[in-house]
Amino acid sequence: RGEAPLALLDEGLKPKRTAGFFAERGITARPPLPADMPAALLALEASGGPEYWLTLNNFYVITRYNRSPMYAMAVYQLSEAIRDAYEQDEDI
Repeated sequence: RGEAPLALLDEGLKPKRTAGFFAERGITARPPLPADMPAALLALEASGGPEYWLTLNNFYVITRYNRSPMYAMAVYQLSEAIRDAYEQDEDI
């Protein structure tokens, strides 16, 4: 939520701030993150305009393999779909 301060988007993919730092500026994650968790702010273009994401160290690690934030987001979204299916006991 909140409008993303553009300067914070230029800090790179490696988390250099905390979720609490972003929360103080109106940028919150769903679900909420611990205030001391390292995070970075990322903007990805979507059909309805930019989407702002707080990314964590796992996301950064994926981008060490492939520098594309879109690739890392696809890996994240696939992992979420697998987890959701597993929790619902669906065939995956």
